[in-house]
Amino acid sequence: MALADLLVAIEAEVNAEISAVVAAGDTDVRAIEELAKRSREDRGAAARSGWQTELQLTADREIGDAARVSRATALATRAAMLERVRNATRALLPRLLDDKLGALLIDAALSCARGPGVIRCAPRIAAQLKAPVDLSVELDASITGVEIELASGTRIVATLDALFEREWPRLAATAVAEADT
Repeated sequence: MALADLLVAIEAEVNAEISAVVAAGDTDVRAIEELAKRSREDRGAAARSGWQTELQLTADREIGDAARVSRATALATRAAMLERVRNATRALLPRLLDDKLGALLIDAALSCARGPGVIRCAPRIAAQLKAPVDLSVELDASITGVEIELASGTRIVATLDALFEREWPRLAATAVAEADT
């Protein structure tokens, strides 16, 4: 029976080795699965982080683009509004030229004129003009006041248009402030 005992002992030893190998394999499988799980999670987190970063950059870019378009639209709208205000005001200037204002513009222009030349003025204020003899008079319906061109090349402009142009930046700022409220 020694052979039978030997076979039983070998079989028991083989079974023990098989159990040890299977147990070690199961441990290795669990370790590999755990490592694979962590690796998957890490890659997933990295991918999500990359996507989130990319999505955030895209969103920031789109928000910036929208803000630029919005500002450009607002500026274009404001410029169009100012142009309408400017044109409407300019259209009113000839009607604002009355005798009193005309007299002030004539006096201002003549006080600066020295020497021969040509004085052009709006027909509606021509009756108030008492030009010196060395200035010839021309009527011009497009002028909103008085313009004098001296023989020396000096040009004197006393018109509502000139006053309006000088004051336009301040008036435009006021119009924008009023529109923004």
